[in-house]
Amino acid sequence: MSGNGKMSNFDWVSARGACSIRKVFEQLKLGAMDDVRAINALRAGLVCDMADNSTGDFFSVFREGNGSRTVKFSSASDDEITITNSTGMNLRVTLTLNNQGDCKLRIVGKDEELEQWQVRRMALEELFFGGNEPPRMRIPGRTDMGRI
Repeated sequence: MSGNGKMSNFDWVSARGACSIRKVFEQLKLGAMDDVRAINALRAGLVCDMADNSTGDFFSVFREGNGSRTVKFSSASDDEITITNSTGMNLRVTLTLNNQGDCKLRIVGKDEELEQWQVRRMALEELFFGGNEPPRMRIPGRTDMGRI
């Protein structure tokens, strides 16, 4: 960056080349693994797991038990990542290099730049929490349920 806060001589071609569907897909997969570990530790009785294919262009996160559900992540093309579930969610994710030189995700049809955790939350929140309500826990000394 130069003294006035603007980037000078930024190698945007290399930065955009490193901002690839394959790389981001692998990062989403690793993040989803961490998310599965976290939800299994947080919610007793809830069992979530992951599966992938041998070619590495597909993985799914699923909730075991009655009413099992699955969220599928696919990178079958070099242009976008597709995230679907059985309740009709269909997210198509592309990549962009923003003006700060950061690789960001973008939902097709929306103009918002997103971090990877935000896309994972959009994809997995309903699976993990059964909707948008935060989980409840018992608070000692209270008879009602408190939000986490």
